[in-house]
Amino acid sequence: MSSRVAQGNGNAPAARDDELLGALMQRAPDGIMVVEGRTGRVLAANARLCEMLGYTRDELLELRVADTYLAEELHDCEARLRQLEAGQTLRFERRMRGKDGTVVAVETSATALGDGRCLAIVRDVSERKRMEDQRREAKAAAGLDAQAGSALPASMRHELCTPLNAIIGFSTLLESQKAGPLTDRQLRYAQNILSGGRRLLELIETILDPSRAAATATAVRPAAAEGEQ
Repeated sequence: MSSRVAQGNGNAPAARDDELLGALMQRAPDGIMVVEGRTGRVLAANARLCEMLGYTRDELLELRVADTYLAEELHDCEARLRQLEAGQTLRFERRMRGKDGTVVAVETSATALGDGRCLAIVRDVSERKRMEDQRREAKAAAGLDAQAGSALPASMRHELCTPLNAIIGFSTLLESQKAGPLTDRQLRYAQNILSGGRRLLELIETILDPSRAAATATAVRPAAAEGEQ
């Protein structure tokens, strides 16, 4: 009788430890599951994993880990189970398929427990992946904007400068009077057209060339400051 009581008391700490571990597993912020290493059958799953995948615990215990893989990634599942059965510890990212077909991006840490079972801790990284995708899209959009921005000045320069150069060329010809003599009044007109055309061309070149625009702005600021003094 006394030996049986002592034996029962001796098992009490182990039982309490198991109960504590079970409670911690169920309250963990990440998904946790225990699978059979050889077959991949799910032996245990916590509440968070059930929530992530939309299964009840009983439904998960009817599955194999391969059932949570996408069809095109099943070969990864088989390879990882072999690695775990060989005693390796793994960390990888993958996509898990939920009960309703929803795909959840996860980061998984898995290790063999040494008794034919494997423990996997599964973290939902969907939000992180979404933000990474947004950053990539923004970066790509910025690159397209930069390309468009560099193409625009070239196009504008051609559209503006081509007719302006023609005007400057003809007014230069008139001013030289090689095509025939001009009256004083006509010569003044030709010189005004030539002078205005050259100033306009310089302005266009400055506006469309960022480096020249920056240099002009730098030169203007000190002059403005001196005027204020």
